[in-house]
Amino acid sequence: YDLTKDLSFFVRSGLITNNALSTLQTPKSYVYYGNGDLDGNYYQRRQSNFQIVTDALLTYKKTFLGDFNSTLSVGASNRYNSNSRLESRTNGLFVPENYSFANSIGVVTTTNLLAQRKVNSAFGYLDLDYKKMVYLSVTGRNDWTTTLQKPNNSYFYPSASLGVIPTS
Repeated sequence: YDLTKDLSFFVRSGLITNNALSTLQTPKSYVYYGNGDLDGNYYQRRQSNFQIVTDALLTYKKTFLGDFNSTLSVGASNRYNSNSRLESRTNGLFVPENYSFANSIGVVTTTNLLAQRKVNSAFGYLDLDYKKMVYLSVTGRNDWTTTLQKPNNSYFYPSASLGVIPTS
């Protein structure tokens, strides 16, 4: 959105999600193939992934004193991830080719995992040029994440560069 001739605002958000179901059916066998599934097995895995990202950026562009061009931007970002997985496996099958957890010879082994992460960010940059020959760029970004404990959950990324393009 162009708020004025020199000032603009940009915002976007995106969502990614997917779900998967995997099954593996190993038949009961009298031949040993080395995988330990002589009595047959049934395995099932359900996996879900979800991510939402939102960014906002405010940008100011200005030419001043005739020879200087500048761009100043400040913004923020938010990213949330959630991944879950549920796995179950029989320990042999009573009845051949009856692939269900109720048909397990032994205890059904189940693993349930959930991983969530949130990152909030603030960032900005300043680009200056003089007569399109000398360029200065300064940037900074700070992220706060939920995967690290306070006060170590914040990290800062600064940068600066200077470039010269000699011309005749």
